Amino acid sequence: MRVALLGTDVGLNPLVDLNPRQSQMLSLLAKGKTYNTIAEELGVSYKTVVNNCLILKRRLGAKNLSELIRAAVRLLPAEP
Repeated sequence: MRVALLGTDVGLNPLVDLNPRQSQMLSLLAKGKTYNTIAEELGVSYKTVVNNCLILKRRLGAKNLSELIRAAVRLLPAEP
């Protein structure tokens, strides 16, 4: 089984390869925050948020923002 899955993404956690800033952005997206709000909360530019979200979409296989948010909600544990 291990040999069959070698070289595939099956069973891997996509959050492992994210840097702390990308994890923060993904968490804020899961909470329904907008790009502008994320930029303000993290003290970065709007463009930085957009660029990081493009990277997140690529890594998580999301085609658009809606799919990225759906993936964020699915992957991140809900806060109490």
